[in-house]
Amino acid sequence: MNLPTPRIRSSLLVALGFMASTVAMAACERKLQVPVSPTGQSLTVNGERVGGIYKDLLDAISSKSKCTFVFSPVPRARQERLFEVGQADVMLAATRSPERDASGIFIPMVRNRATIISFGSAERKAFTNIPELLKQISVRLVAVRGFNFSPEYLEFLDSMEAEGRLVLEPDPIGVARWLRSNPNDVTLMAPITLYGALMDDERMKDMLDTMRVEPMDDMPWGESGIYLSRTSMPAGTLKYLRTAIQRETRGDYLYKKFSAIYPPFVLKGSVMPLVR
Repeated sequence: MNLPTPRIRSSLLVALGFMASTVAMAACERKLQVPVSPTGQSLTVNGERVGGIYKDLLDAISSKSKCTFVFSPVPRARQERLFEVGQADVMLAATRSPERDASGIFIPMVRNRATIISFGSAERKAFTNIPELLKQISVRLVAVRGFNFSPEYLEFLDSMEAEGRLVLEPDPIGVARWLRSNPNDVTLMAPITLYGALMDDERMKDMLDTMRVEPMDDMPWGESGIYLSRTSMPAGTLKYLRTAIQRETRGDYLYKKFSAIYPPFVLKGSVMPLVR
């Protein structure tokens, strides 16, 4: 058996290195557009400055590859629209839905569901299902425009809108401001989103002490994670990025991050690992 000479081995190594470099460069052949809106500690926005768990994740992937991510703060509804029409490559901190599946490949990272959240009197009996809340005609629902946790969630919003009891805000802090002025009203969203937003707002931080989380029996569990666009990215980029994210987030990555940030009452009944 003839073994390669040192010169041939050296040439092979150079060729392999060149091929690996070429593959890495081809994997993300342009800058990837990532519009973001504030989502608790998952995504934080301070002016044009973006941070949070998902931002750190993409930064880690960028440091190990030729991928460059361009983050642009936008309202949640705008973020949704950009992804839908193929002008966004990545959508972060998104709950899985049939509408989003039509536009992208979903990478699940955690199980979650929306709960009722309030800051009113703790003496009020907790809501446990949607019919109970609908009967309380003096209670309005304030929600973030563009949020979508499940078909049941959207159906409930439609019911409240039909009764003139729905208020829409552009972001979680807008919801918190409304609830501070109207403590009899409630919101329906993932508690980590609202709690995380309040953590970073010095003017609203005192609301954390009175936050009340009320899991709803008829709100189903879903999955939250990352969407990659089917239409905006080349197939090679899509495949590469999907693999890189899955490799970087093994072992209940997101749930462990949440557990290190949020108190147990915020997670209980609203967030759990993908595998239990």
